[in-house]
Amino acid sequence: MSDRFWLYGGGGPLRAITVEEFLEASASVVGTRGVAQAYAAVPWVYRCVQLRVAAIGGLPFKIYNSAGDEIDWPVAPALSPILHRIEFALCLYGASYLLKLRRGRQLTGLQWLNPATVTVKRDARAGLVGFEQTAGGATTSYRADDIVYHRTLHPQDDLGPGIAPAAVAMHAARLVSNTAEYMARFFEQGAIPAVLLTTEQQLSQSDIEQVKSWWERTFGGVKRAWRTGILGRGLKPQVIGSPLKDMVPADLLANMRQQIAVAFGVPQTLLEDAANYATAREHRLSFYYETVFPEADLIASELNQQLFAPLGLEFAFDYGAVEAVQQDEATKAQAIVQLYQMGIISRNEAREQLGLPVEQPPAAEPSAEEGAIEPEPVTPEAAKDLARWRRKAERGDTAFESEVIPGWVRRAVAARLASMSPAEAIAPFTRAYRRETAEAKLQKRMAKAFEDHIDDIAREVAEGAMPELEGLNKDLYGIILSALTDATINALMARASDVGIGVDYDKVVTDASAWAREYAGQLIKQIDDTQRQHVREVVAQVANGEIDGAQAKELLAPMFGDVRAQTIAVTELTRAESQAHEMYVAELNERGVEINERWLTAEDEKVCDICGPLDHTLRDVWQAAVGGPPPAHPNCRCQVVIEHA
Repeated sequence: MSDRFWLYGGGGPLRAITVEEFLEASASVVGTRGVAQAYAAVPWVYRCVQLRVAAIGGLPFKIYNSAGDEIDWPVAPALSPILHRIEFALCLYGASYLLKLRRGRQLTGLQWLNPATVTVKRDARAGLVGFEQTAGGATTSYRADDIVYHRTLHPQDDLGPGIAPAAVAMHAARLVSNTAEYMARFFEQGAIPAVLLTTEQQLSQSDIEQVKSWWERTFGGVKRAWRTGILGRGLKPQVIGSPLKDMVPADLLANMRQQIAVAFGVPQTLLEDAANYATAREHRLSFYYETVFPEADLIASELNQQLFAPLGLEFAFDYGAVEAVQQDEATKAQAIVQLYQMGIISRNEAREQLGLPVEQPPAAEPSAEEGAIEPEPVTPEAAKDLARWRRKAERGDTAFESEVIPGWVRRAVAARLASMSPAEAIAPFTRAYRRETAEAKLQKRMAKAFEDHIDDIAREVAEGAMPELEGLNKDLYGIILSALTDATINALMARASDVGIGVDYDKVVTDASAWAREYAGQLIKQIDDTQRQHVREVVAQVANGEIDGAQAKELLAPMFGDVRAQTIAVTELTRAESQAHEMYVAELNERGVEINERWLTAEDEKVCDICGPLDHTLRDVWQAAVGGPPPAHPNCRCQVVIEHA
């Protein structure tokens, strides 16, 4: 088989060229003309390129020395704009060229060369031997090691530029560009299709020119559109070609847009209004995982091979710092934590799925018979270390060593960091946890659930029908279960931090989750019973003609509004805090620790006649008075604290 191509022109064969020359020439034609025009003229091509360039250029990166330590490389600040240009060149031309700037033998920087001005120089035996740049009428030659060379893959060429996404999208881009140009010219001519004027009369060339001139003066251009004309000499207009709607069908343009998006690996939801798509978030993740990260791996590999490895350094993108990835990992972590809290998987199984090391069971605390238990409260020094740990974790490093943080606290914080923010993970141990904050959050979520359902409920009631409340109850159950579980765990850990006698965090989560599931089910039934009774009464009034629809909604509002949400939030989070207290007291009793349990009110003007007399009393008093720990009534804000006996 011959390794030469014959190029043909209108007069026959012109000359024979080699395969390499043909590939280089064809790449040059596509790279310097077609793709540049498509990028400048076709919005979808422009947008695809911009999305990929922004994604690659925005990726965080780090540079490490030979010991694996992250360093501040002097040239690093210039890398971010360079990364933008590398991806820009790969998208349009399938190749990128960075000139190494040196002072003597020292690398001082990198200069991006426009791929449209660069050619690859090769030798039949040696392969790639260098590069040439032609710009401003001058040609400059570079050795192979002067250039950091990136290229996409090419099925027939191992040295020259690869096949760029823009080249793959060219057929679709040309059709879109030609369509846009056709439409522009159509409207420039007054939105009048091509017309042939016919007549059976004989017209001289002068007559033809006169008619043509009259037609263009009368109907040519947008400003003359819609004019009325009168034809003489038997002239009849005849439209040539198809109507515009037939020439440019919407489904054809949609297909072209799809082809361009596929060529660039960009989901169409990122090219349009993503609010119209329920899968927009998943598509953005797909864009990163299937397009951006593989492309970044290619770029990083060549940077390391040609630039960093000879310097004893390593370049690496930090994919974990990408916001879309962090949100995805947080969602996965929350799902795993829910499985753990529901008792479906163990703590170590959850840690395995989260990529964390499996923990060995903590050493058992000595019993009363083995010796006195020495309290390990969170001291001010330990609190300072916890604050430092939080700041370190916020930067992505969850490992921390401390000689003053109690061991049981360290284990608990490490477990919590796997499923929540550093501030949330450390809050119960530094008195940063506030029940009032949790109450406000629960109230807001419940009020939103009521708001989402009240219109449907009111509409059915106005029609004299008993509405279905299952959807609302399902939403409320999920909201209350989550709030009770978190509040119980946080309150128990806060108590343990104050008293100083540690607990097994794994057991706390299991016990708190089990109680919250059981109690939330009972509570929802109570809420449902109360709501149904109230709704039945309103439905009866509507059916009897006593009230209309607007009045019915007003009567329903107190049962499905902010006031009800606030009452439930305050009362039930007080109950969760008391449950945490009872769980911790049971743990202390098992260990033989002697304590006092003192009732505390909020000590303000809102304290009621039931709770006021119980302030600062011990268990024997308040147990006899109200039968157990708070809440003693709806909206009760009291708590019980533990003191060493």
